[in-house]
Amino acid sequence: MTTPSPAADETSPGARLFAFLRWLVERGALPLALVMAPILYQRQVAVEAQASREAAERLARENQEFRLYIELLNKREEADTQVRRGLFDRLLGSYLDPGSDNVDERLVALEMLTLNFHDSLNLSPLFWDLDRLMQARPDADRRRLRAELDRIAREVKQRQAAVLEVDGFRQAWYVDFSYLYDGASPPSVETDAPYRGDDPARAGTRRQFTIQVLRHEPDSRRLFVLVQSRALPDGALQYFSFWLDPYDLPLLNYSRLSADERFAVFVEDYRADLNYANLWMLYFPSTRSGAKDRPYIDDLIARLRPHTGSAAAHGPLTFSAPAAGPASAPTR
Repeated sequence: MTTPSPAADETSPGARLFAFLRWLVERGALPLALVMAPILYQRQVAVEAQASREAAERLARENQEFRLYIELLNKREEADTQVRRGLFDRLLGSYLDPGSDNVDERLVALEMLTLNFHDSLNLSPLFWDLDRLMQARPDADRRRLRAELDRIAREVKQRQAAVLEVDGFRQAWYVDFSYLYDGASPPSVETDAPYRGDDPARAGTRRQFTIQVLRHEPDSRRLFVLVQSRALPDGALQYFSFWLDPYDLPLLNYSRLSADERFAVFVEDYRADLNYANLWMLYFPSTRSGAKDRPYIDDLIARLRPHTGSAAAHGPLTFSAPAAGPASAPTR
């Protein structure tokens, strides 16, 4: 067996083809690159320019659609506001008509007000006023009218509680009036709830509540309540006390725990005939507490103030917030 000579390998068709391709690459690569580079660059620039134009057109179209949506939404809100304003004027005018003492008509006006304005107006004084007007009625008529008034109040409280419960915590409590007398140990309930607020530093913590009913006034159907609360594990203890009756509404009759925490206690059901009441405690973030819940100026400063530079070296500036908010439960 003989080995092919190098000369025979160089003269073979495969070797000649390989040599030609190598020469072509060596000689033609640079000119080809010089010719193709501008062409490829221009093509890339054209593709990017086309993509930029399409993105700009899409953004302009989305902005136009958004402006149209906002305009339609504003017009709808304006129309709704006009209707509500007219409805409010008519209803409140008929309710406050000094020439009318028809309690049934006032009940209808009050129910319409609660259906349309319960989230923006504190309607408790209207309930109290109607309850006083009913005292002069005969017993059978008074019981009928009060049952209707209690039904309206209960429906309003349930609607408001449903709004507050979305991001909140609820604790129900059955109170037996038999244990409310002088010398008795006041009935109480203790619970703790997950933190409800927007402070990242407190995420995952809990807040403790202790609620006590100290007094009961059957004639006015009122309960005097003491609430103690503290942020776990080592927060300062806070105290709140107030009177409750069946016409306190939780969305606007609440107490302020901190810049971003609220709670409300209300009578869900009052049954004098069965000698008990159901109380609800709602713990919720300030974002749920309605349009009337405005932050104090010190809270705004504390949130907007940067914690950098020389201030950080001296420690953060802190502000103490009042215990009760501007819409705390009123006293009758």
